[in-house]
Amino acid sequence: MIVDNIVCGKFLGLTSVAAYGAVAPLLLLIMAISQVLSTGGQMKCSEELGKGNREEANGIASLTVLIGFAFSLIMAAVCFVFHKSIVGMLGPEAGTELYRHTVEYLLGFIIGAPGFIGMLILIPFIQLDGNKKCVINATIVMTVADCAGDICAVTVFHSGMAGIGLASSFSYYC
Repeated sequence: MIVDNIVCGKFLGLTSVAAYGAVAPLLLLIMAISQVLSTGGQMKCSEELGKGNREEANGIASLTVLIGFAFSLIMAAVCFVFHKSIVGMLGPEAGTELYRHTVEYLLGFIIGAPGFIGMLILIPFIQLDGNKKCVINATIVMTVADCAGDICAVTVFHSGMAGIGLASSFSYYC
């Protein structure tokens, strides 16, 4: 998310930064719900591992991921169907350049909802499993993919905010 904001400011101008800022509360809400789900699942999983119930812990982890995936599909569907209303609630006025940029970014970014939410949910479980290198490597790959994607989106494809959102979506699937 930080990379998107920097690239918007450097290459696309203040309206794009404002569009990113308008979508940020929705992204933070998605992150908060995902973190609550992940933390609850991780705590219950840790409890079961502490009791020596590895099978039960695996079941909890699987259920948490399944619920997160369902949540991501619901969020993506709601954002696609109601994107105009959602952007209106986030502040930009219909018909303005800010509104158009905000819609473009939201639609590009929300394609990555399953990857975004999956990442937020899986990281604590991977850490719980003791595989810290995997988390570090995944974060590096995701960040590099987002930086490269954002820069290509604005300099090569000239796809504006939609390209910035799609680059983020792509990076979550890396």
